[in-house]
Amino acid sequence: MKNPIPGGTLRGKDGWGEGRFGSSRSNHVHRGVDIVVTPGQTVQSPVDGKVVRTEVKPYEDDPSFRGIEIETADGHKVKMFYMKPDISPGTTVKTGDPIGSAQDISKRYPDKGNGPMTPHVHVEVWKGGMPIDPTGSIFGKR
Repeated sequence: MKNPIPGGTLRGKDGWGEGRFGSSRSNHVHRGVDIVVTPGQTVQSPVDGKVVRTEVKPYEDDPSFRGIEIETADGHKVKMFYMKPDISPGTTVKTGDPIGSAQDISKRYPDKGNGPMTPHVHVEVWKGGMPIDPTGSIFGKR
């Protein structure tokens, strides 16, 4: 797996939490990693695979935030949120292919006295219906 944002870093702690796998949320744990972006920045495919969905909506109440799901030959599902896909379902992608552009999540999570959420792309990896920590494969061993 490759970092979908070349040179992108793991989102650290901000006014809304932090972007590491397993970090605490109000009613669950974070099932992916957040990679810092500049809104509008090109997002690349982190894997070789087939695009199965481009209408992934992380929020039922706000369809403006979007995402994508890619399935790999070995059965992993990679879900990415807060990006506007510019490819279609059924497209075969190679690692590093451009697949869309980063959105600005700080518009949903603005500064409420403790700072806005850092703009990022959220990446989840699933195998056999379970989330897998992708930190090491995206950023190298930690």
